[in-house]
Amino acid sequence: MMILSTRSIPIIAFAISLLLSKLNSQIDGMPLEETSSAYSVICESDGYNCYGVCKLNKGQDRDEYCHCIPENQKKCPPSPPTPGSYEPALIEQLQSQVALNPFQLTCNPFFNPLCQTSPPQTFTGHQGEVCGLLYDSPNDGQECSQTYTMKTYKHINKALQDSAVVTHVGACGVCSTTQDLAAFMIHPNPEQKVVQCVLSVLSNPSVIPTPEQLFAMLSCYMRETGFSQPCSLLWLFNGFATFQLCFQQCASAITPPLPPPNDAQCQLNECLQCDTELILPTYAKFSGRRRGQSGILSATVRGCSELANIEHGVCSSVVIGLQANGLRG
Repeated sequence: MMILSTRSIPIIAFAISLLLSKLNSQIDGMPLEETSSAYSVICESDGYNCYGVCKLNKGQDRDEYCHCIPENQKKCPPSPPTPGSYEPALIEQLQSQVALNPFQLTCNPFFNPLCQTSPPQTFTGHQGEVCGLLYDSPNDGQECSQTYTMKTYKHINKALQDSAVVTHVGACGVCSTTQDLAAFMIHPNPEQKVVQCVLSVLSNPSVIPTPEQLFAMLSCYMRETGFSQPCSLLWLFNGFATFQLCFQQCASAITPPLPPPNDAQCQLNECLQCDTELILPTYAKFSGRRRGQSGILSATVRGCSELANIEHGVCSSVVIGLQANGLRG
């Protein structure tokens, strides 16, 4: 685990850019495709984690259940893994690898329209772009290099021609490292960890945090989740933005029992709908990696075509029938 020092991040710049306080309840999801009355959601929840499935009503004794909403009456595809179900050996390998060109975040992109990463992200403008990992030594079946470079390709074919390992759909960003991939594989609800870390530091979440308090929240989130420092900071900023811009809609998402992400017709709840419209576009742009676009199941039921089919390995990935157009995280 990375050890932070007070000089490791430009805290003053963060504090100035913050505006207000706390919270998060984003369960990274985008609006579902329009659904028919043939769909209903079934969700078992322990108050924090909820993996919904949609019931496809096809007549008496013909009901089917799916982790996503099939488009155009297609069959339900195989379900991607859920966080917590990945092999520990794979998690350890991904955590031990080091990105040579990580993206740093020194501003709050939710309230600073001029904010950009360092180095700046590369966007090809192509709907099929993917983020690839170039390892220092080729993977010949033996133990591969522990260091890699992240690169955005305008299409999966370009990445494969370059012998890159496709790690997610979309341009590379602050959460595109293998460390962040491992964290998504482990934690079913990183959103709730934001709430917990903020409330562990701020007794009154409506006050402006001091640089020391922000540093404490960041340290807490990194310790609790294992996300990289830049990705953890983006999660915190995302939480502050959710609280400020969607407080009325998300007030019930502060403490358990949390509302399910989808309603009975598989539509997003009002908190996620507000988050999707006002906050998610910025989060998606800067994060790079999201669960759906990395082939990892999240709690939100969405269209099946919005989930990438990527099987992750050590210095490798298998991409099955990837259709990047329209994929959402």
